[in-house]
Amino acid sequence: MKRIMFTGVFCLLSTITPVTAAESLAGNWALTRPGGEESILWLIRIEAKDGTYSASVLDAAQNIGATELADFTSSANRIQFVLRLRGNRFPVEAVPAGPDNMLGSIRLGRALSAVRMERTSISSLKDSYEVAKDAVTRHPDDPASFEAARILFAQAGTKGASAAEVRSWADKLFRSSERYGPRMHQEVGLKIAEALAGQKDFADIAVEYARRTERSMEPAEPASAQVRVLDALASALRATGKDAEAKTLDGRIEKLEQQADAEYLRAFPPLKVEPFSGAKKDNRTVMVELFTGAQCPPCVAADIAFDGVARAYKPQDVVLLQYHLHIPGPDPLTNSDSEARQAYYADAIEGTPTMLFNGKAEAGGGGPADAAREKLKEYEQVINSLLDRAQPDVKLDATAVRKGDDISISARVSNVAEPSDKLRLRFALVEEQVRYVGGNNVRFHHHLVRAMPGGAAGFAVAHKETSETVSVNVPALRKQLEQYLQDAARRMPFSGPQRPPSLKNLMAVAYVQNDTSREILQAVQVKIQGEAAD
Repeated sequence: MKRIMFTGVFCLLSTITPVTAAESLAGNWALTRPGGEESILWLIRIEAKDGTYSASVLDAAQNIGATELADFTSSANRIQFVLRLRGNRFPVEAVPAGPDNMLGSIRLGRALSAVRMERTSISSLKDSYEVAKDAVTRHPDDPASFEAARILFAQAGTKGASAAEVRSWADKLFRSSERYGPRMHQEVGLKIAEALAGQKDFADIAVEYARRTERSMEPAEPASAQVRVLDALASALRATGKDAEAKTLDGRIEKLEQQADAEYLRAFPPLKVEPFSGAKKDNRTVMVELFTGAQCPPCVAADIAFDGVARAYKPQDVVLLQYHLHIPGPDPLTNSDSEARQAYYADAIEGTPTMLFNGKAEAGGGGPADAAREKLKEYEQVINSLLDRAQPDVKLDATAVRKGDDISISARVSNVAEPSDKLRLRFALVEEQVRYVGGNNVRFHHHLVRAMPGGAAGFAVAHKETSETVSVNVPALRKQLEQYLQDAARRMPFSGPQRPPSLKNLMAVAYVQNDTSREILQAVQVKIQGEAAD
């Protein structure tokens, strides 16, 4: 069946009809279809003025779009109106079922579907917080409200909710979830704790729900599930100033993390790879860039295959960079430089996963874990063909040295046949492995770009020889990444508390790229020499 999608919102007053019932009809009404998730399809405004009623569509769900309301009539026991979408007419009628709700039907072609109309305080569907609050208030026992709770609690602080309001929502949802069984009961408690753990005003509530969830867990629960609970509890304790108590959990969390690592590797063992043994021309290096997301189910195959590439090729043959994006949901491994790199490639990146080889998107698409083997074969074919090409007229050398908290990265570009402002030298600071479990359950993320020192624009290679040096202060970078996540959390709710970036096992990458063609002419990965601060 073909699905027609509409965009935009249209508000039009209906035909005015005399008031024949009490003016209790006046107000905003959420129109939903009961029996499934209670998502609002239309917001209807009914007004009473000078002895008459009028009605309009305030807003419509994004996948419905522009809607007109016409032919509104009312009587003591029924209201009727027509919703108009792109020339189609959908008659609606509803009868009172209480002071704040009505039950009725909508005719969709030849089919008749039940609808519910309930009073609501919201007037727009664009504010996710207000929509979530409305859902939790109207139907705390509906599974859709369990998901809406994450948005509601994550934004409660920035939206000015009181501790009493937050506790009331939490208590209602937690009680309602109990009838769905112990696993859902634990999950809702954990969602509450995770969403509130980083908010100082509500940290006490987060501690309470994290403890409730911890007490309800059985010893046989997977280590990864136990880590989530203790993570939320530790974050909430720190927010309440109980650092010593939180620190006692860190050792337990690390041991459980190691157990969870082993659980994951048993379930998803690394792909077996054949090390590259073919010939390559000159000193050719291929740079592979993966744009992915920890909340992206189709990215699993690409992520696993990307890790296979890292084991199949030596760094002098293939340099790998991984960028995370907030697609399809908030991802704490994203940073402003990964977003800037996405913007650089613009329309070449239509979504995640996207794999680029020397600046060109190829072997697109992803899939589940069992599709990773075929994706790796595709990637190897592209890489091998590039290694077989002649070396471009560019040479690149780089070094990286760490002294205490500061890292200095230097690169020298030489043998440039055609210097140009459009030829750019860029740097990347890369973390070799990061442990984070998002919605797609991929546990390890490799060659993650944490920053582009010197800026995403890089430096012009305007001479036959060019040298540049950039520096990174690791504590300052950590603070910058934490601030980015705090700012992002105000716009979008993350699924749980975010640990500070570890910034361990760092590497440096330098590469030369033609901004006209986007082709990467040469790349080099180097270890960081020297010692870190204690």
